Amino acid sequence: MKQYPLSPRQLEDWKYNYNLKPGVPPTIMRIETDLAGIDIGTLKSAFSSLIQKHESLRTTFRVIENQVIQQVEELSGKFELMYVDEYTPSSLHTLSEMVIREMKDLENGPLIRGIACKKEAGLYRLHIIVHHIISDQWSVNIIKNDLQQLYLKHANNQATHNEIPSEQLGAYILSKTAFYNEHHDNVISYWESKLETKSWHSDYDIIHRNLLSPPPAERTFPWKGLTGTDLIANPTGEAYTVAISEHLYEQLQQLRYNEKSSMLNILLTAINLLGAKLTNNRQILIQCHHACRQEAITANIIGNLLGKLLIFTDIHPDESISALMNQTGRRYQEATSHIIFSSEKLNPLELTTGNFLFFNFLPKEMQNNSLYNYKEPAFSSNVWAESPLVCQAFEYKNTVVLKWSYHLQFFNRTLIELLAAQFEEILEMMTGDSQTDIKSFLNNLD
Repeated sequence: MKQYPLSPRQLEDWKYNYNLKPGVPPTIMRIETDLAGIDIGTLKSAFSSLIQKHESLRTTFRVIENQVIQQVEELSGKFELMYVDEYTPSSLHTLSEMVIREMKDLENGPLIRGIACKKEAGLYRLHIIVHHIISDQWSVNIIKNDLQQLYLKHANNQATHNEIPSEQLGAYILSKTAFYNEHHDNVISYWESKLETKSWHSDYDIIHRNLLSPPPAERTFPWKGLTGTDLIANPTGEAYTVAISEHLYEQLQQLRYNEKSSMLNILLTAINLLGAKLTNNRQILIQCHHACRQEAITANIIGNLLGKLLIFTDIHPDESISALMNQTGRRYQEATSHIIFSSEKLNPLELTTGNFLFFNFLPKEMQNNSLYNYKEPAFSSNVWAESPLVCQAFEYKNTVVLKWSYHLQFFNRTLIELLAAQFEEILEMMTGDSQTDIKSFLNNLD
């Protein structure tokens, strides 16, 4: 049986899964569609070939000698597509909720389930549920496209054994981990020299005072005494999700065009400005997920292909917003040369969860629903709050959706709503005059 280390994102998913309260479902992705004129037997064969093709879909997780490893299962009957002869929305919902609860068992799996329900003569409902730890948003289209192609091959009695890709997720992680371990000392030395001033610490008590003045007497944030271990022992958080207006999104698209920049760069710049405004610091450290999908060899691999980026920005008050955007872009590219692929490699830097904002961005060209407008209402949910403040940005055709996850030790809902509103104000001001100097820009913020 093949065994591999975890990617940084898989390790976070593993922690999140095992810190969920009873009754709280794990993070999953759904693929749902109606299929007409298909043969169920052929669809079952195609689903089996899909599982055979991608090791990630046959992966489970165990703790061996205090280390979490992923191991690839042999193809067995537990990976078969389930078939329900009679369909009702309520029965499918009940079945899928039962399946999702069972997916909290990462040790035994399976962590992908397929359900086909007969709606009427010649029409079926296909429902695929995948645990996030073995897949990601980028992988959804791979699953859909491969299943379609494999169905056509089986329908035409064509061989599918040559569909096995040359590299799998586990092998990719193993090779990347080995590469970055080899360069580990240089990476750590680089970031130690960048971070030696320690002025990049985020004081969440200052954030609190800046957002609400005067602060409520009962709220104090002893952030300096709170370490990453303390947060892991107390994973209590919530999330606040809001979509920026379509009008502002159109302005941001124009800013991207004028500055020859990217949406990621614009949002990173805004995060830097927000951090500078809230903490009075001019050196900002941001931790960011980094996807490796741009590498040709990973284009058809299913799974979490992510490492850690530390993006360090030194903000100069006399420079313009445009100059800061350019610097932010350069810092991002520079950070990709010093990626920390293993989460454990952060330890020598002595970074705690109070040191940085965490940022994650999913661009619309890589997201499953990139062709659709965002119509979901804002929502909140319990989260695994390993960092005091996390911003996840999802780009749709008509907007950017921002999900602010926050630790209740540091923030409450009122504070987060004010913070999210100030971030949107920063974005709007950036679209006005990008030549404004940073000092004037920050002074003009409410």
